[in-house]
Amino acid sequence: MVDNCSADDSLSRLKAAHPQLHYVENDDNLGFSEGNNSGISYALAHGFDYLLLLNNDTFVASDFLSQLMKMMEENPDAGAVQPKIFYNHDRSLIWSAGGKFSNAFTRSWTIGNNKKDTGAYDQPREIDWVTGCAFLVRSSVVKEVGALSDLFFYGCYDDVEWSLRIRKAGHRLLYCPQSVVYHAVAASASGTKGKEGVLRPFFHYMVNRNHLILLRLHTSTIFMVTSYIYQIIKCGGNTAYFLLRNRPRKLKAALHGFFHGLTKPLDPKALQHKHYIQRYR
Repeated sequence: MVDNCSADDSLSRLKAAHPQLHYVENDDNLGFSEGNNSGISYALAHGFDYLLLLNNDTFVASDFLSQLMKMMEENPDAGAVQPKIFYNHDRSLIWSAGGKFSNAFTRSWTIGNNKKDTGAYDQPREIDWVTGCAFLVRSSVVKEVGALSDLFFYGCYDDVEWSLRIRKAGHRLLYCPQSVVYHAVAASASGTKGKEGVLRPFFHYMVNRNHLILLRLHTSTIFMVTSYIYQIIKCGGNTAYFLLRNRPRKLKAALHGFFHGLTKPLDPKALQHKHYIQRYR
C-alpha cells in the first residue's frame, strides 16, 4: 500500500485496520507514475514474483487476483494481464475490456467502454495495452523494461507507454474476463460541477501533453505525419468544443498542454508536473 503523501488521517487508520500490509510512505505527492514506482521498487527489492497496480478507487471481486494469476501461469509468454473492469456507478456497464492501439495515428482507445455486459467481452484475448487501473505484470518483465515513465506524472498514457515497451520486448498482453473489478472512474480528476463542468482543467492539460509525449517516444518515422495530423485535428475539435461551451480555463489548459507536449524537453524537471497541476486545478 503506497501512501502518496496523504493530507488526512487515512494512513494511520489503514495501519490500525490492516497491520498485515506492507506500507510505503512517500514524503511528497509523486503523482501516479512515480507513486506507483515507489511501490514497485519496494516489491522488487523484497523479491515478489508479480506486481499488481490497483487504483484506490476500485472494488474487486473476491477471486479477481486468483483469476489473473491463473491466466499468467497458463501463459508463460504473457508479460502482463488485466481484468474485465466495470463502472462502479453501474455495474452492468463496462469501463475496460482491454486496450487497442493504432500505430498509424499513435492513438489508443478502450475496448467495450460504455457497453452493456451482454457477453460480447467474455472471451480472453490478446490486447495492445493494459490499463494502469488494474495491471498485473511479472517482476522479471519490469526488471527487463523498467517501471512506469516519470515523464507522465498523472495517469494519462503512462500505462499505454509501459505496455508498448513490454510488447516491444516480446511479451504478450492479455485480457482476463473471468477477473472482475469495479472502478469509480476519474475520481482524482473530478471536482464540483460548475461553469466549466466536472473534470478539472489540469486533466485536459495532462491528456494533451502526455499524448504528445507518447508520440515522441514511440512513433516511428513512417507514421509521424499521420500522427501529427491526428493530433492537430483532435486539438481543433477540443478547441471548438470548449469555445462553444464557454470553458476558457479548460481551453487554455488544453492548448497549453498541447504546446508543452510538442516543445518541452523529455525530462521530468523541464516538464514541471506539479507547477502546472497547481496552475490548472
